[in-house]
Amino acid sequence: MPIVVYRNLNADKSGSPLRWSIASLKGKRSKGLVQGYAETMILADVSFNVLGAAQRGIFEGGDRYVHAWAIGTAVSQAPEGRGVEVTYNPRRRPDFHTRDGRTVTHCQYLVFGNDGRCFAYGNIRTE
Repeated sequence: MPIVVYRNLNADKSGSPLRWSIASLKGKRSKGLVQGYAETMILADVSFNVLGAAQRGIFEGGDRYVHAWAIGTAVSQAPEGRGVEVTYNPRRRPDFHTRDGRTVTHCQYLVFGNDGRCFAYGNIRTE
């Protein structure tokens, strides 16, 4: 069953180790209610969603709020090999992307670390 995972903005402010919020999926790409929080998380068959109008408002100086997330199925086994870091900053770019600037649209696995960073593994689709 697909779920939504996104950065817990309250953890950034409070210093909580629970870096990631886990929510239900509402429809095909919308975030539902928060179901819990995690220090780390692994998703399989991952796609990314950004609400464009919200991102533009934040880019123009508006307050941060949840408007971007990853959608996938929770798994317990970390993938083998070396991952590619995926990042998102609404004040810089309107998409999830690699450090070398490629837009990421889908990945086989996404590992959410306890340091607030994400790494994609396996088949990674970029633009």
